[in-house]
Amino acid sequence: MDEAVESWQHKIRALASAIEHAEFSVFKSDADVRRLQAQLELRAMASGAKTISAQKTIAENDDNLYQARLNHGMAKGALSGLRIQLKSVEVGFKEWQSKNANMRNERIKYGA
Repeated sequence: MDEAVESWQHKIRALASAIEHAEFSVFKSDADVRRLQAQLELRAMASGAKTISAQKTIAENDDNLYQARLNHGMAKGALSGLRIQLKSVEVGFKEWQSKNANMRNERIKYGA
C-alpha cells in the first residue's frame, strides 16, 4: 500500500479514538443533566412544590443544573469540532486522490 494512503488512514484512525471519547462525553453529560434535574425536582417536591411546573422552575434555577448543561454544551461542541476535523481530513484525501488520478491520466495520455 502506498505510504501516502497509509498516512491518510493513520490521520483518520487517530481521530476515530478522539471522536469515540467525545461521543461518550456527550451521552454521559446528557445523562448527568437528566439525573440532576430529576433529583432537583424530587427535592422541590419534598420541600412543598406541588405542581410539575413549580418543581421544574425550582430545578431550573439551580446553579448545578446550569453548570451541568454548560458541560453538556461543551461536550457537544468538542464532538462537532472533531467531526469537522474528520471531514477536513476526508476532503484532503479526496483532493490528494484526484491529483494522483489526474497525474496518472496525464502520464498515460502523454506517454511520460
